[in-house]
Amino acid sequence: SGNYYATVYQTIADKIRTIQENRAMANFPEVADAIDEICEDALTPDEKGDVIALQINDAKLSTNNNVVKNLQTEFDYIFRDVLDINDTGHSLFKNFYVEAELAAELVINPEKPEQGIKKISILPADTLIVDQDEYGDIKGFKQILMWMATTSSNSEKSGQSEIPLEKDKVAYIN
Repeated sequence: SGNYYATVYQTIADKIRTIQENRAMANFPEVADAIDEICEDALTPDEKGDVIALQINDAKLSTNNNVVKNLQTEFDYIFRDVLDINDTGHSLFKNFYVEAELAAELVINPEKPEQGIKKISILPADTLIVDQDEYGDIKGFKQILMWMATTSSNSEKSGQSEIPLEKDKVAYIN
């Protein structure tokens, strides 16, 4: 098996180059049309107009009405109220399809953590480093920020910073 992430992206430069190539291909009209068709097929609304629904596969959980009600309430809040999946779903699915991963920062008010997730911010895939162990389990995330500045002598300086992200505050799929 091995570590998928490390196998596909030997370095962050490989990852950035791969994502840039995928984005460039996605801009060709024929490819763009095919991707849009795939996204539309994947996100077909149901009779209520929803493109996503909660399905509980665990037999014990699915028969507990209290658990089902609480899960459905949280699901609706995250996907409908915070993420607005019916409006953002096509864009998110297209990004995932083209970039082969999707990450979001789960924003919680530190003053009132009991209120839960207040906002979900999508992180650009080409700025994200996924730190995994030898078994492919995620240990954490870092976001790369590139910067450029002009000094007082009009020369330019540039660099990059790695910002660690708390593992439990990032939702990630690949």
